[in-house]
Amino acid sequence: FEASKGTTRGLSLFLCPRTLPNGESNGVSVTRLEHKLGIHGSPTAAVRFDEAKAWRVGEKGEGFKAMLTLMNNARLGVAAQGVGISEAAIDSAVGYANERKQFGQPIGEQPLMKNMLSRMVIAQEGSRALLYRACLLLDRNKAIQNYLDRGEGTLEERQELSTQIERNATRVRLLTPLAKYLATETCDELTRNAIQVHGGLGFMAESIPGKLHADGIITTIYEGTSEIQVSFALKEIGKGALGVVFEEVSKELEALEDPRLVEYAAKVRHGMERILEASASLLADFGYALLSAQLLADVVIAVIVAAELLNQAQADPRRFDLAASWINRRMLDVESKTQRIQEGSSARIDRCQRILDLV
Repeated sequence: FEASKGTTRGLSLFLCPRTLPNGESNGVSVTRLEHKLGIHGSPTAAVRFDEAKAWRVGEKGEGFKAMLTLMNNARLGVAAQGVGISEAAIDSAVGYANERKQFGQPIGEQPLMKNMLSRMVIAQEGSRALLYRACLLLDRNKAIQNYLDRGEGTLEERQELSTQIERNATRVRLLTPLAKYLATETCDELTRNAIQVHGGLGFMAESIPGKLHADGIITTIYEGTSEIQVSFALKEIGKGALGVVFEEVSKELEALEDPRLVEYAAKVRHGMERILEASASLLADFGYALLSAQLLADVVIAVIVAAELLNQAQADPRRFDLAASWINRRMLDVESKTQRIQEGSSARIDRCQRILDLV
């Protein structure tokens, strides 16, 4: 393996087969299978290399860049995995709540349980909306690039489309870590809630929600933990991506026509203003900005998803209550979290250390 030379530019990718082209065994072996909490259908192993032969993939020193490209694309896949596991958890929870009876009625009819199940659906649809938005931008850019590659359009049109590709790419770079963060953290929460719905049965190792929870935990970890995702999002916000994303969101909110949706759009616009004010207060203190990355990610997600759900409600009025519930809950979070960001400082880091010193 090549030395890193103190920088990631010194890293390369290598392909190391278990069997060499001449049919001989290579010096690579699996020494141990790991015992994981979940995803038992996907083996994770310790691999040993004994003077194994390998072939470089791609250009010398471009390995780290290729790995980041791979991971960034995989993050949307993991987000989709989180959405899928959450969907299974909700199906299991709703099905059980409708069957299990207490006090002469299904537990799903009890107000607290009905509220819990509806909140699970709201959280799930928010995750799906953000993921779909990111994927839509990727598909749109691919279609535009194919159009340009065919040499179609006037010079002015091609220049405009090239600019659109760049702006969409900026949006994708921010939405990708946010989508991964939201979908996987939501997955962890919803699978845990599904266990709660099932009561004691949910705590059994063989229960459906128990297995889903064990499988779902990994989604918050691999391809970059949730903490890494919000840090990446902060980095993109620092480069100006937030303004580019909010520009698109503002246009969508302005295009809403249903009076009910316009009312909620005003709440979302107010949330955007609060976020821009709060994010500006982070520019002078990088340490505090890192500490506030998760709070900032939460409020940015709240606004983007709100706009997406309002768009859905305009297309299908049956989804109005979904959008309204998201906005009523999340805009309150935006208000409190942006206030916390503005009123805090890097002194909170010192407080964290003093608390840790108690351990």
